[in-house]
Amino acid sequence: MKKQKTDHQEVFFAKNLDKTIVLFTKNGVRITGNLKGFDQYSVLLEVKGEQQLLFKSNISTLTVTDGRKA
Repeated sequence: MKKQKTDHQEVFFAKNLDKTIVLFTKNGVRITGNLKGFDQYSVLLEVKGEQQLLFKSNISTLTVTDGRKA
C-alpha cells in the first residue's frame, strides 16, 4: 500500500484561512494580517484593509494569533 504524502503547508494554511497570523520575512520585517488565500508559491494577507501578496520563499516564520481580526 502506497502512503500518501502530507503537505503540511497546505494543511496549515487551509486550517487558518480568515484567521490573524503574524509572519516574519527573511529580512526581519513583522507583518500581521488576516490570511485570505494561498497557493503553491504565495500567501495573500489583508493588512489594515489592504491586500498584500507575499512569496512563501521570503517568509521566515509564521504564527497564528488568538483568532481576532487584525
